[in-house]
Amino acid sequence: MPDKYTVSLSASALASLRGLRGYVQADYSPHGSRWYDGLDSAIRGLQWMPNRGRLYREPNIRSILYGRRSYTCRITYRVNDEDRYVEVLAIRHCRQRPDNLTRPSR
Repeated sequence: MPDKYTVSLSASALASLRGLRGYVQADYSPHGSRWYDGLDSAIRGLQWMPNRGRLYREPNIRSILYGRRSYTCRITYRVNDEDRYVEVLAIRHCRQRPDNLTRPSR
């Protein structure tokens, strides 16, 4: 079995993850809770397959999508193969505005 990578979240990604928990109402909705748990699993899964995401605009920057339709989230991360390290740089729900984590108005 290959050695696993260490995965960490930047302060910005951690704040986004916490904000998403409220955004999808993970504490109150079974569906939101399952979605959030799946997002957490996708992030933790980077320790085993860090290069599975598509290359982004810069070298060693990758992104993966988690979810479907209106519940899609982009996870952007940096891979350091030499040190076997993954840093999650950003987590963004695709229906959210880039500058905040509020629910879209209807």
